[in-house]
Formats: sequence, C-alpha cells, structure tokens
Amino acid sequence: MFKILKTQQDYNNALIDLEFFMDRDPKPGSPDADKLELLLLLIKDYEDKTFPMDAPDPIEAILFRMDQENLQAEDLIPYIGSRAKVSEVLSGKCQLHLQ
Repeated sequence: MFKILKTQQDYNNALIDLEFFMDRDPKPGSPDADKLELLLLLIKDYEDKTFPMDAPDPIEAILFRMDQENLQAEDLIPYIGSRAKVSEVLSGKCQLHLQ
C-alpha cells in the first residue's frame, strides 16, 4: 500500500493519506493504526532526509527565547550565575556546560 517516499509528489500524496487516516481516528493496535504508524515513519524519514535541521547554537537559542519571553540578561542570573557570568556566556566568552 505505502512505498518509500522519494519525490515531493510522493510526500504530498503521503500527507493526503495521513489526513485520511488521522480523520478515521483508528483504535490502537488496529490495522488502520498500524498503517498510520507506518505512514508517519515514511513521512518522518523523507522529512529528515529532505529538510535536515542542525541543532541550534545554544547561545542563539537562549537569545531567541529571551526575545520571545521579553527577558533581560539579569533574568538568567538564577540559572547561570552572577551578572558577570551571564554576560560572559551571552557574549560567547564563556562556554555553557551542564553541572
């Protein structure tokens, strides 16, 4: 029924099939649920190959989130440390690491 997605048209058709199966809301373990799961795997595989996403730079991710939440550098003090440490991290002078 399904095949490996190799072209944009294959992908578009798979998205139409996905909508069909999702609208049916199959019961877990049913044949339709198995088909839906297989279709999702095929779509994910195609998307991973066609639209690869690199992990964001951690500092850029922090700055982006700060902008979204309208946060200031001092709002990070409880998470990173002193005002000086926050400044060093955000400027790239000090690397982030898990403690």
